[in-house]
Amino acid sequence: DVAFLALPTRLIPKYAQEILARGVNTVDSYDLHGELVKYRHSLDSIAKAHGSTAVISAGWDPGTDSMIRCILQLMTPKGITYTNFGPGMSMGHTVAVKALSGVKNAVSLTIPKGTGLHRRMV
Repeated sequence: DVAFLALPTRLIPKYAQEILARGVNTVDSYDLHGELVKYRHSLDSIAKAHGSTAVISAGWDPGTDSMIRCILQLMTPKGITYTNFGPGMSMGHTVAVKALSGVKNAVSLTIPKGTGLHRRMV
């Protein structure tokens, strides 16, 4: 059995831990880059204790896009390997804005500025 955790990123750790503790494998798209190592370690002991497996950050960024960039960096170490995203809606940032007290509805957009930089419009 496997549970695909299609949730706002900040909710994923709680549910992943609960589901892994039931012996069910998980796949998620957790995308807080600076927290990935800590997140992985937080699931490791739970998964091992309950005979389950967690596949983390299996989305686009981090995930497939990150792997492609790493491969390209190996192939062309002096090449340009940054990624431009957008224009488009940012689910994570939209969820964060909607969670603010007093906000009735919101949409966050990612607008590319080039050279791997972008801006958000809410």
